[in-house]
Amino acid sequence: MKQSLKPKSAPAAIATALILTILFPACGGKGATTAKAPAPAKVENAVPESALATLTLTAKAVERLGIVSTKAEIRTVPRVLRLGGEIIVRPGGAANVSAPSNGVLLASESTTLPPVGTRVAKGQTIARLILLPANSDLIGARNDLEVKKKQAEVAAAKAARTEQLLKDKAVSEKANQEAQAETATAQAAFQAAQARWGLLNGNPAEASAADMSTMKLASPIDGIL
Repeated sequence: MKQSLKPKSAPAAIATALILTILFPACGGKGATTAKAPAPAKVENAVPESALATLTLTAKAVERLGIVSTKAEIRTVPRVLRLGGEIIVRPGGAANVSAPSNGVLLASESTTLPPVGTRVAKGQTIARLILLPANSDLIGARNDLEVKKKQAEVAAAKAARTEQLLKDKAVSEKANQEAQAETATAQAAFQAAQARWGLLNGNPAEASAADMSTMKLASPIDGIL
């Protein structure tokens, strides 16, 4: 029995050819290459860790630099924000302490001058004030200081000369005592004139100020200087 083969239709043959044409280019061989992305970083002249320099400090150097080690721990730390500003007292909350005239400000007998920020109580003595005379007395005080200085020098020279004469039995003991008394009086007068001149210049000695009347400056309210 013979069978006859019929040729395929033209449309089926065209479709098969199209499928083969599309599939073959999609299959890449071993020679196909893909593009690589560039490296994000590049290291040059890298030094191994074993070649790095090592710094060793002595115990004295560590103490001088203040290097300390401590154990790491978790704790609550408040946040601190440092800002520059000016503290302004509310209206009516400040009191001024003033002096009636020019003078020299001294600390109280029991303490030193309180610094800014010291808390004071009402009626507490803050400082003492020595009132100074008018400026017209400056010239007189300086002239008086020069006179008293010269008198003290003359009295000291006279006392030394009298003492030597006493050793030579040229004067009496009474004359020597009188000369020594004149020297002490002249020296005291000179020291008083020197203290007065220091007060007028605004530089009093504490010893001389203790013998003079002072005005106490007290705080009128409870507050902070």
